[in-house]
Amino acid sequence: MAKQILIIEDDTIFGKNMAYILEYRGYESSLISSASKACEWISKGLKPALIFIDYHLCHDEINGIDCMKKMLKIDANLKIIIMSGLKTLNIKEDALKYGAVKFLKKPFEMEYILKLVERIV
Repeated sequence: MAKQILIIEDDTIFGKNMAYILEYRGYESSLISSASKACEWISKGLKPALIFIDYHLCHDEINGIDCMKKMLKIDANLKIIIMSGLKTLNIKEDALKYGAVKFLKKPFEMEYILKLVERIV
């Protein structure tokens, strides 16, 4: 059975590209554009092998780190990677401080993502 990867990203093109590459390598991926929907998904007991969360979700009241905190309250064993194109060191520090297994600065090479996913899951 393919391992499930959840992508929480409001940039549809970027998110679909990530999903496509992961699926091409044999992973099952789900793309969700809002933090609230993603938290609802996790609260239903679904446990992906890995979750990618964009820090700046334009259509949400919370950012990616707050989304991660909510998810980790539901399931402390979730593996979460925070991504951001914003140029601030505080995001990386906060992401790792509050439980992310990794922080990724956008843009990044998809080949790097595949190696990272293989290592984490």
